[in-house]
Amino acid sequence: MVVTDLLKTRLNQGIDPSMFFWRDSAGLEIDLILENGNQLQPIEIKLGETFTASWLNNLNKWCSLAANSTQPMLCYGGSWTGQRSEVKVLPWHEVVQMNIRP
Repeated sequence: MVVTDLLKTRLNQGIDPSMFFWRDSAGLEIDLILENGNQLQPIEIKLGETFTASWLNNLNKWCSLAANSTQPMLCYGGSWTGQRSEVKVLPWHEVVQMNIRP
């Protein structure tokens, strides 16, 4: 649902969707990567309603590897919105309010 909402929003704004899933040979994966011009925005999507710090592990690892990464985001099933380390945390129902413009 999150990916579909982001796809729909990008298309409605006339933005090339440029959305990808990424996984390396060691099993590190990012649920969604949005291409915004020359930058890549990683987004992790979690079903749980209670924030868990371990959800940030893949995003933090991605940011240490990708020089052209913009602010990572975590979309989850809870209601709290805020910032944890370098990661913007948003509830799933605010997904279309994410800064997704290139």
